[in-house]
Amino acid sequence: MPDIQAVAPVDLAEGLQRAGNDRAFYKELLEMLVADLPRQAAEMRTALERGDLEALRRTAHAVKGAAASLAAGTARELAFQIETFARSGRPDGIAPLITDLEQEGERLRAFAGEL
Repeated sequence: MPDIQAVAPVDLAEGLQRAGNDRAFYKELLEMLVADLPRQAAEMRTALERGDLEALRRTAHAVKGAAASLAAGTARELAFQIETFARSGRPDGIAPLITDLEQEGERLRAFAGEL
């Protein structure tokens, strides 16, 4: 089995610490994030299509918080970038970031499966 920490989309040590060093609990939380990401990405895309940057910003902010609490750094950073673009009223460039976030969600799903 490969060393999943070497290619991990999360800082496992930090994430486990935040979950009280309970690996099963951390995995459950990570799986909840992964399960929710497709819906949240769809909400962001719909908000982008409607030009509702405030709704998009709120959803990105929620994703950012969840990812940060689980030490999922890349997902957190992508959500932060989406939130920043939305807050500044600049929709250009958001769609590719949502796609990147969806791809990161798949990396997180695979990682959670290895825990």
